[in-house]
Amino acid sequence: MEDIREKINDPEIKYKAVNYIGLIPVVTKAVQEQQQLINKQQQLINKQQQTIDDLIKRVENWRRKISWISVRIEKHSLIR
Repeated sequence: MEDIREKINDPEIKYKAVNYIGLIPVVTKAVQEQQQLINKQQQLINKQQQTIDDLIKRVENWRRKISWISVRIEKHSLIR
């Protein structure tokens, strides 16, 4: 693949110009690479969100258990 500078500064051309048609493959490839990165990041975000959701459920479950145990201890203390 030609370097972008070659597309912009062709020594045979006496004036400066940008070959926009020549830039299309370069920009297309960059967008594709960027989209792949976005997709990987989204997968990671989804995994992390699932982990967070699972941890929240575990914490809530432990809170319920602790609350249940606290009530039992309180009732037991009141009986004595």
